[in-house]
Amino acid sequence: MKKIWEKSGKEKLHPMVESFLSGEDIILDWALVKHEAASSLAHARMLKKTGMLSAAEFAKAEKGLKEIIALHAKGQFELKPELEDVHANVEAYLTEKHGVVGKKIHAGRSRNDQVATAMLLYMREEGKKTLQLVEGLCEVLEGLAERYPWEMPGYTHVQRAMPSTLANLLLSYKESLEADAEFLEAALKVVDKCPLGACAGYGSALPLNRAATAKELGFGKLHANTISAISSRGKNEFMVVSALSAVMLDLGRMAEDMLLFSTKEFGFVSFGNEFATGSSVMPQKKNYDVLELVRAKGARMLGLQVELFATMKALPSGYNRDAQQTKRAAMEAFKEAQGCLAVLAPMMKGLKPDKGKMKAACTPGIYAAQKATELAKKGVPFREAYREVGGVY
Repeated sequence: MKKIWEKSGKEKLHPMVESFLSGEDIILDWALVKHEAASSLAHARMLKKTGMLSAAEFAKAEKGLKEIIALHAKGQFELKPELEDVHANVEAYLTEKHGVVGKKIHAGRSRNDQVATAMLLYMREEGKKTLQLVEGLCEVLEGLAERYPWEMPGYTHVQRAMPSTLANLLLSYKESLEADAEFLEAALKVVDKCPLGACAGYGSALPLNRAATAKELGFGKLHANTISAISSRGKNEFMVVSALSAVMLDLGRMAEDMLLFSTKEFGFVSFGNEFATGSSVMPQKKNYDVLELVRAKGARMLGLQVELFATMKALPSGYNRDAQQTKRAAMEAFKEAQGCLAVLAPMMKGLKPDKGKMKAACTPGIYAAQKATELAKKGVPFREAYREVGGVY
């Protein structure tokens, strides 16, 4: 099958080169089909308004693109690897089913601005899903805090330090996750600029109305500078994944705390058997593998963040094929974050704290700072009070 960039159809790539260049891109592009179709529809409508498409041609394009969206929703839209990517596949479908309009709607676009636009639409959608999952987990944590205002030790340096409560610990996770959600919302707002019509990075001589296209696609702004629009691919993904890394950092802390406090040495908390595995050798074992994997996936997320930065670092302005690699990293980051949030909400909802063991761990020493403070209130210099109380413990 002739590729869209071939002139005569005789410039055949070596099969190994073709496979190397496409890699897993065509597989990843499945997630972009509806976004590519939506951006193509907006672009086609703009071409109609500027006189580049007739009303009849636009009607064919609209019909074909809606067919693609419907087929994709049913899992029936085929992405042919020999066509390299989703953009060429959409164009080929329109051309085959609806004639020359499939080729005409490419006017004023390049696959560079097409994929940048599709990825931004993808990240917007997945970002909303992630924020909903964060909100759901926060609601679980708030409910647990209301139910369990029980006393437990607070720890510094992994040593008993001062009195605290389980509610205080749970609400610390909630507040941290809320900050992460703000970070993610901010990142999504920063990248909310439409690159469509920037073409290969240097615009088009056609009378495009890029602002109208941006508005139809729901972007907050137009990415006005065309070089910046194309160069932002990869950087946009890096900023969003950085926010997802913050989410994973706090999920990892929560997972580590729960793992530690669920050990026999602490015995503060446990979870239902539906969230536990066992050992193939030791019959007595009850393992919370979910928490361990959440902890590990935080490292994976950091790796994706670094991968994005390292891939885009010091690339020259304009499009470079290196950016193709950023798609996988961004998609995997959303998958990991959403997976962890989704499984932690029901697991944490089933938290079973042991009030007696937490209270028993509140040994006299954790009240030492409080006693020193009480002496200071009576006029004893705090450093003297500190030494006096410290001598007792």
